[in-house]
Amino acid sequence: EAKQSNVMDLELADYQRTIESLEQRIRDKDAEIVACKEETLQRDQLIDTMKRDTQLADEQRDQAEERAKKIKAVLVRTRKELSDGKKEALEQKQREAELNFQLSLT
Repeated sequence: EAKQSNVMDLELADYQRTIESLEQRIRDKDAEIVACKEETLQRDQLIDTMKRDTQLADEQRDQAEERAKKIKAVLVRTRKELSDGKKEALEQKQREAELNFQLSLT
C-alpha cells in the first residue's frame, strides 16, 4: 500500500505540474492578447490620425486651388484691362497725331 501511495503521490505531483504549466501558458496567452489589443488600439488611433491629416491636407489643397482660380481670374481681368488701356493709349496717340497733322496744315 505504501508503494501504491507513493505512485499516487508521484502521479498527483505530475498532475499538479501539468496544471501549473497549463495555467502559465494561459497567463502567457492572456498577456499576448492584451499586447495585441493594445497594439490594435494604437494602430487604430494612428489610422484615425492619418485620416484626419489626409482630410486636412485635402481641404488645404482645395482652398489653395480655389485661391489659385481667383488669382488667375484677377490676372486674366488685369491683362485684359492692361491690353484695353494700351489700345486706348495707342488710339489716343493716333488721334493726337491726326489733330497735330490737321493743325499743322492750317
